Amino acid sequence: MKRINKYLITLIFFIVIFFLFIKYLPYNPYSCELKETDIKLHNFLRQRDLPSNIYVHSTNSPTRLVEYAKYYKNFEVDIYIDRNNLDIFHFPEHISINFSFRNLISLLDDPKEHDYWLDVKNLDSSNVNDLVTNINAIKEESSLSIDQFLIESRNLAVLKILNEEGFNTAFYLPKSIFSNSDCSSPKDLEFIADKINIIEPVYISFPLTFESEVHSCLIPITGNVPMISWANSVEYIFSGRTKEYKKFMVDHALVTDLRSQNKTMHFLASHYSDFKIKTSSLFCSIKKNSFYQ
Repeated sequence: MKRINKYLITLIFFIVIFFLFIKYLPYNPYSCELKETDIKLHNFLRQRDLPSNIYVHSTNSPTRLVEYAKYYKNFEVDIYIDRNNLDIFHFPEHISINFSFRNLISLLDDPKEHDYWLDVKNLDSSNVNDLVTNINAIKEESSLSIDQFLIESRNLAVLKILNEEGFNTAFYLPKSIFSNSDCSSPKDLEFIADKINIIEPVYISFPLTFESEVHSCLIPITGNVPMISWANSVEYIFSGRTKEYKKFMVDHALVTDLRSQNKTMHFLASHYSDFKIKTSSLFCSIKKNSFYQ
C-alpha cells in the first residue's frame, strides 16, 4: 500500500511539473496553424455588415492577416518593441516568428483602408521614442494618418508622452481593481481614477466581462471617459452591447452563450483552450522541428 502511494505521489508530481512546464514555456503558436474560417462563421459574417469601429483580435501572423482581411477592415496586433523593429508576437507567452508590423503593412493591398490597434507589451520610458520613430517611418512610407493608430498599454505615464505626440491612446485597466464587483477596493479605484484624470488617455480599455464593474465602480469617479472593449465572439457585435464603445475588438470565432455569460465558465474554457492549443502546437512543432523557429 505504501509503495502504491509512493508511485501515485510521484506520478502526480510529474503531471504537475508537466502542466507548469507547458504553462510557462514560450512557444510559437502559429507553426502548425491552418487558419481557415469555419463555414458557420463564414456565413455569419457574410450575411452581416460589420460596423466601422470593429477590430479583429490577435492578427499576429501572415496567415491570420490574409484570412482576417477577407472579413474585417481593422486589425489588432501584439507589439514587442525591439529597437528599430516592431515585432508582432504576444510577449512573454509566445516567441518571435520574425513578423514585424512593417511586414504586416506590406502584405495589405491598401494600408490606408485600415486602422491598427497596437497592444504594446513592453512599452516603457526607455523605448517609447523607438515606438514613435518606427510608426512615423511606417506612416511616411505608406502615406498613413496618425489617426489610423491606437496605442494600448498599461503604462499610463508613457501614454502621456504619446498623447503629446498626437496618438490615440488607450489605458488598459488593471484587473486587480475589479477583483470584487462590490467596489470594495476604493483606494485602488481612486488612485487609478486620479491617474486617468491627470494623464487623460483618449480611451480606457477593458474586457467586456468587466463592463458592470467599470460602470458601477470606476465611471462614477472618473466621469464619462471614452471606452473601448473586446469579447471572444463576433456575435457580440450584433447584440446591442457594443454601441457605447468607440472601438470594439472580437475574436474571429463563435462561442456558446454559457461560456460568454458566465465568468467562471469563461475562465475555465479559456484556460482549457489555451492548454489544448499550446500542447498541440508543442507536439506538432517538435514533429516539424519548428518549435523555436
